[in-house]
Amino acid sequence: MISRACGLRRALPRLAFAMALFGALVYGDIAVAQAQAHGNDGDHHGARGDQDGDHDGDRDGEHDARRGHARGARDPLALEEVIVTAEKREQTLQKTALAVTAVSGAELQRAGITDAQGLTDVVPGLEVGNLGSTTTFTIRGVTTNTDPNLGDSPTAFHIDGTYQGRPAAASGLFYDVNRVEVLSGPQGTLYGKDSTGGTINLVTNKPDFKGVYGQFRQELGNYNLYRTSGVVNVPVDEDFAFRVALQTERHKGYLATGYDDADDVAGRVHLLWRPSEHFSALLTQDYFHQGGVGNGQIPIAELGPSQDPLVPWQGDYWQKDPWSLVLPLAQQGLSEYGFTPRTNNVSNQTSLQLDWDLGGARLTSVSAYHYLHLDSTAYLNGTPSLQKETDAEISQEIRLASPAASATKWVVGAYYHREQQTNDLYFYDQAGPGTDSVQIFPQIDTPSYALFGQLTYPIRPSWRVTVGVRGNSDQKTIQGAINQVNYAVVNPQDLVVPFTVPLVVDRTTLVDAGCPPPNPAVCLQAAPNGSLTARRVTWRVGTDFDVASHSLLFFNLSTGYKQGGLDANQPPDNVYRPETITAYEIGSKNRFLNDRLQVNLDAYLYDYKNYQVDQLEFFPGISALVFGDFISNAASARHKGVELQTQAQLSAHDQLSMNVAYLSAVFENYQFPLPADPGNPSLNIQFQDLSGYTEFSAPRWTGTLSYQHSWGLPHDAQLAFSVMSHAESYSWLSPNHEPDSRQPGFSRSQMALQYSSANDKYEMQAYVHNLENRVVFNNYTHQGQPAGAVGGPLGFGPGAGSLATRNFVTVNPPRTFGLSFQVKF
Repeated sequence: MISRACGLRRALPRLAFAMALFGALVYGDIAVAQAQAHGNDGDHHGARGDQDGDHDGDRDGEHDARRGHARGARDPLALEEVIVTAEKREQTLQKTALAVTAVSGAELQRAGITDAQGLTDVVPGLEVGNLGSTTTFTIRGVTTNTDPNLGDSPTAFHIDGTYQGRPAAASGLFYDVNRVEVLSGPQGTLYGKDSTGGTINLVTNKPDFKGVYGQFRQELGNYNLYRTSGVVNVPVDEDFAFRVALQTERHKGYLATGYDDADDVAGRVHLLWRPSEHFSALLTQDYFHQGGVGNGQIPIAELGPSQDPLVPWQGDYWQKDPWSLVLPLAQQGLSEYGFTPRTNNVSNQTSLQLDWDLGGARLTSVSAYHYLHLDSTAYLNGTPSLQKETDAEISQEIRLASPAASATKWVVGAYYHREQQTNDLYFYDQAGPGTDSVQIFPQIDTPSYALFGQLTYPIRPSWRVTVGVRGNSDQKTIQGAINQVNYAVVNPQDLVVPFTVPLVVDRTTLVDAGCPPPNPAVCLQAAPNGSLTARRVTWRVGTDFDVASHSLLFFNLSTGYKQGGLDANQPPDNVYRPETITAYEIGSKNRFLNDRLQVNLDAYLYDYKNYQVDQLEFFPGISALVFGDFISNAASARHKGVELQTQAQLSAHDQLSMNVAYLSAVFENYQFPLPADPGNPSLNIQFQDLSGYTEFSAPRWTGTLSYQHSWGLPHDAQLAFSVMSHAESYSWLSPNHEPDSRQPGFSRSQMALQYSSANDKYEMQAYVHNLENRVVFNNYTHQGQPAGAVGGPLGFGPGAGSLATRNFVTVNPPRTFGLSFQVKF
């Protein structure tokens, strides 16, 4: 809309003037005294130094929408004031001069969101998917397309402020949640590297001293869903309290192959020691085990009707009901390798937060150790596969911040993070029967250091200026080898008619496949070894104004940086450069009608240099083609868009909200490395000019509309009905717009009916998600051979497959419904 007129850059002054005039006309009371009176009430101090504003102190734990975190609204129908810590200090969402979306734990529960993927429906501009054991995030079109073992996600995911290097940690932690904060755009000052797209911070509920209380929740649903969660808060004495939260979840696979199931267990323990008003220590232990079959994929058929009776899912059948597709090779193939599909992933994190009130400043130390072990076997990327990965992360942050009551806000700090990773991948029969690909990375080491500081200074009571800077020093070291191992096929005659009998391969007998000596049965395809060091300075300059007592106008100019590294290619072709961004943003946050109507508007322009694109594909190796992570740089890319978020308390029983986001994300200059042609392999990488192409996972329009109505019942009980619908325009799932990677536009809705007794002691909810049973694909893997390539007799690997399809996607859940019951004590 703005881009069509004259470009967002030229439209920013006009938009700023329009926002200011809008606030002035509505209120007409642009007085410094009022601005000063209301400008400081956003800082929420809490009792006795609550950690990050998370000790809500409410005996019932989670609040409903009208109770909120901050009290004292003049109108009993006023919208809640949500407290966030987006700038490493506690303040209300409406007084935070950033593009932040906060979703409370009560809202997550009401919407039935139990994992990161559900955030897509409630956060504008956010797309969440999965690939294998990894959760993938896209904020305003900034994304990664693969399991980032060698690369990094552009969205920094945090749990209670602790950075999680591997996105697999986002899988099972959405229980006993206080809120989720989503910061859009680069966060290069306070949150550091690898946050060029944004930051997601999951904030859990902490112990308090209000007495012994807890809750128990039981949920049953289709696909044999059985989910149980429980919380208990216990103050042992006036100085020590603990909180324990547990959750289990089981359901059978959404896919007919058994994939996309759940068999998970999670637990969290918080220990809070607060011996005085000036010091507190919070020790946290998080545990998550993901079992079951695991996440799966489905094939995308070539366009047109099926010509092969052995491939019934050709044509458009896969688009109508992809959950019912059965892959014959996935059924019989895995047993040939001595395993069945299964997942055995463990995430274990210990953190310690220490807070000292020094009078003139507040000192905070956050120490954490995170251990992540992935162990899964699956039919992944068109090949039976085995993955074993271990990650050990340590991090330390020390920061000194101004007192909460200070008019000048400042924070300075130092940060250290180091991740040491090993990763073994086995792809069986990938290059034909008896030909395995083995990728061994015994060492991936990424130490990182940073110093940072930010200052917000009040020029006038209603006008503030913010400046921030961060110095980063990052290193990445990789040792690895990718080999092709060749075994004997026992019954070659079985290859004549695929899928009729199990293929038998003798994996104890190596055979000569023409590999160079010294071992003719093992071909070294690539040896991606090396080390890179990068040093970058990122900064932010911003200003914000109290246009009226409840209207804030802000502008930010900021930079961000995502470290470079080495991918799975053969040196020297495996080096990808650091990604940098310059971001321009203007926004307005407003409350009208005695805080009963909230209207927030945000416009942005992102200029990227060396934008990193991560995809799984074939590329030339030393002696054969290699399949793996190929990370390339687009010389420049530009994202621009507008987001509108509205929320209205229509009456004591009615609440309405609407979010709309417009996005234009385009490669301005990008020579895309084409996947190598398995039918005609070449040792030279070919390129396609994608300049002007819309980026993948970047729908032009997204929007969410939700409505809630409640009825008062006898004995102070309540019945509430809620409906929410999320819609998106079409998008591409591959950078070069492969024809089968087009995700059509869609709408997806959910409804819930909830009964609550007096004081919310008992709650019962019936719900249905994806009411339309809409098919929505996310991560896309190009495994295909181009036209003219010669297909093989069996399998999905290069030159090995007889199936018409070679490309794969993951698919979101189908229609689900269930019933939950909760009791509080």
